[in-house]
Amino acid sequence: MDQLTTKVATRDDILLYLKNCAQNRNSRVVAMYNSHLDMLIEGNDQDLMVFPIDDRLANRAHGAMETGNVKNYRISSLDFHMNRLFRSAEIIGLKIDLTKEQIKNKIHEMAYLAYKVLERENHPNLQDQILVLKIWVSTGIGDFDIYGCNKKSIVYAALYLNGNVGDDSDKGVKEYIHLDMWTQPNYFSNAKTVNYLELATMADYSKVRGGYFGIKVDPQGNLLEGAISNVAFITKDNTFGYPPLSKTIRGNTLNKALKIVDSDLLPKSSVKEVKEVELNIKDIDQIVELFHLSNDHIIPILSVNDQLIGNGEVGPVTKYLQEKLEIARASVKLDTSGDIIKGFESLQ
Repeated sequence: MDQLTTKVATRDDILLYLKNCAQNRNSRVVAMYNSHLDMLIEGNDQDLMVFPIDDRLANRAHGAMETGNVKNYRISSLDFHMNRLFRSAEIIGLKIDLTKEQIKNKIHEMAYLAYKVLERENHPNLQDQILVLKIWVSTGIGDFDIYGCNKKSIVYAALYLNGNVGDDSDKGVKEYIHLDMWTQPNYFSNAKTVNYLELATMADYSKVRGGYFGIKVDPQGNLLEGAISNVAFITKDNTFGYPPLSKTIRGNTLNKALKIVDSDLLPKSSVKEVKEVELNIKDIDQIVELFHLSNDHIIPILSVNDQLIGNGEVGPVTKYLQEKLEIARASVKLDTSGDIIKGFESLQ
């Protein structure tokens, strides 16, 4: 451990950090509800108002949310927010394990607690004070996987006092339009962000039907990528094709596969050429092999929407790439692309 220059945190360090974060917030959280605990947390324990690191709200952005207001001891338009929350959940394939009435009751209890906390603190002008209501529904915790369909949903809710100072926006504002963002259809396609909502919903859709990652297509029906994978294929004329990288995120497993194809398969004429190909789902019968490339693994795709790929068996190019990557995973000496961890240089 003498190689470490960064301190390993103690429990006290973490609790102090969370306490400092809570104290330095612009907005005071007065009360919170967590359905996984099925408990309320009051404002004096702001430092304990946290999400687990494996919550899918954080690592996949896979959830639904609502924002409302509480004023003069009344929760504004709660039925409207409940209906919209459940509609949003339905669209993204999220099953909320609590009913609307159960969530409403928890929010009422949380609001009651919030006012009691503020009354206890002799907070001035409570009737005129606006509390902001936030409701989140997560597709669960338990791992960092792409799937949410096999997890129990969690409802979080919070009420806070907005500490942001008012501005002069009522006097008029200037605005600017991010033209690149809205006029380039694929503006975000090469960015790997925490927003996996679309991809996680896609993966769940496939998983519950007996599939795996699912495959994303563009509005014209051209193949793009899996939920957490690139896809590639072999055409009937023996071309190694993959969707245009201008529309997808270039993964490291794809990079490794392309090197193997260039060094091994092209010289042997096992593959005629390698190129980006726009493959429409309507032309899926023009390919004989299809596979995911993810996390140093090649995953054969034997059918799409119940239509067989080729003869419905693992093809020779797929098998070859699987074998080569398996060898690389099994032998550190064959993969020298990573940085040696400082302190372990002598083991190399």
